[in-house]
Amino acid sequence: MANKKANIPMRRFKEFENADAWEQCRLGDVAHFRRGSFPQPYGNKDWYDGLDAMPFVQVVDVGFDLKLVGATKQKISKLAQPMSVFVPKDTVVVTLQGSIGRVAITQYDAYVDRTLLIFEDYEKPINPIFWAFVIQQKFDVEKQRAPGGTIKTITKEALSDFKITMPNIDEQVAIGNFFSTLDTTITFHQRKLEKVKALKTAYLAEMFPAEGERKPKRRFAGFTDAWEQCRLGDVTSKIGSGKTPKGGESTYANQGIPLIRSQNIYDAIVDLRGVAFISAETDSEMQNSRVNPDDILLNITGASIGRSAVYMEDFPANVNQHVCIVRPTSEYSPTFIQQNIASSTGQNQIDSFQAGGAREGLNFQQIAKISFSFPSFEEQTKIGTFFSTLDHTITFHQRRLEKLQNIKKAYLNEMFV
Repeated sequence: MANKKANIPMRRFKEFENADAWEQCRLGDVAHFRRGSFPQPYGNKDWYDGLDAMPFVQVVDVGFDLKLVGATKQKISKLAQPMSVFVPKDTVVVTLQGSIGRVAITQYDAYVDRTLLIFEDYEKPINPIFWAFVIQQKFDVEKQRAPGGTIKTITKEALSDFKITMPNIDEQVAIGNFFSTLDTTITFHQRKLEKVKALKTAYLAEMFPAEGERKPKRRFAGFTDAWEQCRLGDVTSKIGSGKTPKGGESTYANQGIPLIRSQNIYDAIVDLRGVAFISAETDSEMQNSRVNPDDILLNITGASIGRSAVYMEDFPANVNQHVCIVRPTSEYSPTFIQQNIASSTGQNQIDSFQAGGAREGLNFQQIAKISFSFPSFEEQTKIGTFFSTLDHTITFHQRRLEKLQNIKKAYLNEMFV
């Protein structure tokens, strides 16, 4: 492994393994930078749009993963262009207001307002993608040093004194191309995830009756009957939570019976990664909070109130006091009920129980009062299965995305000095 103290990254491409160590220098000795500007007086309608208008990049246009957020929200007229700062495509910019330190590479020629810093006129050969990652990492370091993790401001002098370490241009290009390809893959999965989530939202709106209605807009073939309104207390055999084992976390084991906590409950998924375990003896003392397959688990305290999922494993488990077991009777589909709880209809009812709109806690009586419209059991099952398949697709893309983001994080740590 290479030694970072010698200005050599821990991981290098094979063709650069015997190359020179990276050169350490001051940022101000490598690049010139300046702020953008906007026409004065600000807000004059003549400064914007028009036939010859050009993109006008502002803080809101700077996204993550070094990209602008699609097309700019604002354009600047030909009349105002001489009063702003022009930057060509592939220019590195960094935000200086709002969420300070977001970095992007312009994807088109544009004008830039004063809320962004522009890097230009480099003193040595620079690959813009590599440089963008250097700037992003330097601002990330400053955020860690800043009180509360939030940078208030960075002076030009402080920025000039940032210590950076640079390889030769060929290695910069190789690193830049590698991370550009990785970011393209991450973006692909982000878009797939967004698409499936949007699809689920659309189906939820059409496959459940609107408020005051008894039939949905979209149904599976063969179903025409009106839906019936019922409370959860009328369609369940159990509504109850667990408790903290005697001794608290000191009783947790490395293996045994899973103890499901609120952090294990996500929308439609029981995520057992990082689950706590209790002994069979402790589990026997908590018989009332044992989980059965097809139980709905609902978070009832903390910031994640309202998150729910169906337990689908075939091995025993238990829950603590922050998770409620909602056990439907045999005539009602657990996946159908869980989708209702996760829907805007269910979440609005949960919100209505919270004083002042702050989600503080749900009690069993409130949960029993939550009501939904129910079709026949057969139609419930079809709808539940349909949305369960969508949820598994969403989970696949979420986990793939998390994996890629973790890979990128690891490579950033190992491939830069």
